[in-house]
Amino acid sequence: ALESYNKAIGLLANNREVPTMNAWAHYGAARMKLAEGQKDSALADLKKILDIEAKYEGPYLEEVKRLATFLILKTNKG
Repeated sequence: ALESYNKAIGLLANNREVPTMNAWAHYGAARMKLAEGQKDSALADLKKILDIEAKYEGPYLEEVKRLATFLILKTNKG
């Protein structure tokens, strides 16, 4: 599954028409990486979501931004 998320991230990275899909792909990859103990790589994906949201502000990115922020806080706390 992580390989699929990474492929999706690669395909969506430069497509400005689908920032929501790109953000969710990063979120999925981050969750998989956290489950595998790849904390630094997961945090990089979660921070990328915040970068995407800042660039393409909109209501469709709010939920993934909230979830990413929660995971960043939870990961840094533990």
